[in-house]
Amino acid sequence: YYRQKRFFNKAGKKQKSIMLYDQAIALQEKKVELYLMQAMLFYDLSLFEQYEANLKQALDIDGDDVEILNALGYFYAEQKRELAYAQQLLEKALLLAPNRYYILDSRGWLAYQQGRYQEAESYLRQAFKLQVDEEVLVHLIQTLWKMERFKEAKKLWVDYKDQFPQNEVLQSLIINLRQ
Repeated sequence: YYRQKRFFNKAGKKQKSIMLYDQAIALQEKKVELYLMQAMLFYDLSLFEQYEANLKQALDIDGDDVEILNALGYFYAEQKRELAYAQQLLEKALLLAPNRYYILDSRGWLAYQQGRYQEAESYLRQAFKLQVDEEVLVHLIQTLWKMERFKEAKKLWVDYKDQFPQNEVLQSLIINLRQ
């Protein structure tokens, strides 16, 4: 199963991979990793209702799974909905895994979406200190820009943009923020 799923996914046949995950889940319905991997395929195909449903189902199985808590919390933050619930999910994930940069990033992005920019900056700086990551960098620059700390945002962009030449969002970020 696992080898076939990877093959179909790489070949761009994500729908076939989703069907294979359905079969695997039917055999091992308590294995949250299967729900998470299938959810990522749903996300890639912009099937957001199925993505959300899969993550909720996985949380019903294991409410302490940090990856699921983070994925669903970040999803809600990104969608700008269910923000109170997203905060609960991400706070729980942080309690369980306080030094995972991507959870700190999710928590920071949630604070950004809630208009709490100083709090967002604090979480995002912690995340960036743990891992120089392109998504964290984009979120931090956006937060600084929102706080009208333009020079600091631009310097951060200049200092790190060449490390991530394939990231189109990062490469055009300052130009887009100026508009």
